[in-house]
Amino acid sequence: MEIDETPTVTVESRPRVARGLGAWWLVAALVLLGVGVAIDRMLWASVIVSGGLALGALLRLTLPEERAGGLVVRARAVDVATLLVLGLAVLVSGLSLDLTPR
Repeated sequence: MEIDETPTVTVESRPRVARGLGAWWLVAALVLLGVGVAIDRMLWASVIVSGGLALGALLRLTLPEERAGGLVVRARAVDVATLLVLGLAVLVSGLSLDLTPR
């Protein structure tokens, strides 16, 4: 009797969520736009970046995991809370800057 000693290799496919970035591209575009605007208008940049993060939180809250794409990192509540706190921190930081020329 022969024994088959060929090792069995199982290939795990990536989770369905990680296949496409989905709504992540919209949030990334807004954040990059805000960074680009920061070259000239810091107040507008902070509003745009914080708005992009708030939009990411809204999309993560409302979209199913299959469509949220790259916005899915942890549990839905943790992702939404993290994006909202970061958006609020960027907005408060931008609004508290003293941009008057001296």
